[in-house]
Amino acid sequence: MVKSVSRMDDLSGLNEKDGGKYVKEYILEACVDSVESAMAAVEGGADRLELCGNLIIGGTTPGPWLFDEIRKRSDIRIHALIRPRFGDFCYTDAEFSMIKHAVEDFRKMGAEGPSWLICHKFLSRL
Repeated sequence: MVKSVSRMDDLSGLNEKDGGKYVKEYILEACVDSVESAMAAVEGGADRLELCGNLIIGGTTPGPWLFDEIRKRSDIRIHALIRPRFGDFCYTDAEFSMIKHAVEDFRKMGAEGPSWLICHKFLSRL
């Protein structure tokens, strides 16, 4: 289960267990598009990052150098957003080829998984 927490004092996803200790029952994922925002998310208790480029326009595939810089500073789990452009989520064959290459590249770099929204006609080809 993925739960977004908008305030640091929101503990509704935590239960008292094991002798009064709080145990997380969710994964806190932070969308980040810079080294600074990634490190702030790590310091704030994120379990996983969704690494994006251009969050201001809804997010696109980040550059590999951003992944590398974050990996140098943290071993946090990283999912890379795979989205070749802003707008809708139905892609041309050329864009789908870019998606496939980006997925391969981020897997080789050690990303735990890609994140994407995609038109259903391409799902079986991934």
